[in-house]
Amino acid sequence: MKSEQKRFRFFNSTHWFYVFLVCLSLLPSIALSENRVEAERQNWEIFTSRSNVQALLLSDDGKTLWVGTEGGLEKRDAETGYIIQVFTNLDGLPNNNITCLLSDHRSGLWIGTVDSLVHFKSDATWEKFTTDNSELPSNYITSLLSDGNGGIWIGTVGLSHFKSNGTWEIFNTNNSELPDNFINALLSDGSGGLWIGTNNGLTHFRSDLIWDIFDKANSGLASTWVTFLLSASDGGLWIGTYGGGISH
Repeated sequence: MKSEQKRFRFFNSTHWFYVFLVCLSLLPSIALSENRVEAERQNWEIFTSRSNVQALLLSDDGKTLWVGTEGGLEKRDAETGYIIQVFTNLDGLPNNNITCLLSDHRSGLWIGTVDSLVHFKSDATWEKFTTDNSELPSNYITSLLSDGNGGIWIGTVGLSHFKSNGTWEIFNTNNSELPDNFINALLSDGSGGLWIGTNNGLTHFRSDLIWDIFDKANSGLASTWVTFLLSASDGGLWIGTYGGGISH
């Protein structure tokens, strides 16, 4: 009986010793597994900086201020400035780096990003346009402008016109008098045409399909690198340039 008790005690101690060794051998794999889980958790957590504001838009009703940043889209109360919601790629925004904004006048929003054109519709759904699923000549969107008929003008590497019937028109240096393919700014002329700021001059694309090109040789333009356009109160045009200041 005593011998059996000794064997039983020996068996128990040996058994637990081996259990200890097995657990010890599993520690690296457990730690690896925990690291893997932690890495997966980190993949779901996105940190963005919204300190660089690149686009502003007031909603049609004047109640919402949309703010496009390098780190997402902010929806703010237009009166207080308080943030109501922030949209990132976790919410359906294809890219967090926003370059321009335009109202669709149906409680939705057109969003230009560095890799796509996005339509954020009034039902909170997202539609993405790229060179893969549309006639866009480039995915880098620089400027947006309503055509006044339900369509939009899109500044990118070339000028794109996305019409309300879903068809596209593309203008570039090969098929038009556009002086440069890189478009920086778009502005309506109030008569069915548009002003276009490019890296190589200011262009007036008139409603009669005539192209007027302005550069330093034929105008008082301070620089041919046109970056911003704004209608002046006297019916003229304010022109922001790179390296030449402002022209009127």
